[in-house]
Amino acid sequence: MSKLFRARSLVALVMSPVLTPVEKELTSKESSFLSSHKYDGISIRGSMTLKDVEKTTKVPSAYIIESLKLPKSISVKEQLGSLKRKYRFEINDVREIVKEYKNKKL
Repeated sequence: MSKLFRARSLVALVMSPVLTPVEKELTSKESSFLSSHKYDGISIRGSMTLKDVEKTTKVPSAYIIESLKLPKSISVKEQLGSLKRKYRFEINDVREIVKEYKNKKL
């Protein structure tokens, strides 16, 4: 075998773990964690509107809007995911606001 062939073989062997696709099977627990997060049994997702969050959590949309420092003229019918992209906040911020509001009420 030539030195060049051995060198190429060695490089291919070393790179194979990096270049080989890996499949991961998600358990139902892991996949539900990825798709939505729950606070006290209430799921808050990017597909929800501010009105949906208000309806399911009993936290006023106005409180969420104010806490996120969003314009007061924002539509409560717009989905959190699109608001998140437009105003640069995270869905987890909404969850924290809900948690904070609930803790204030205790």
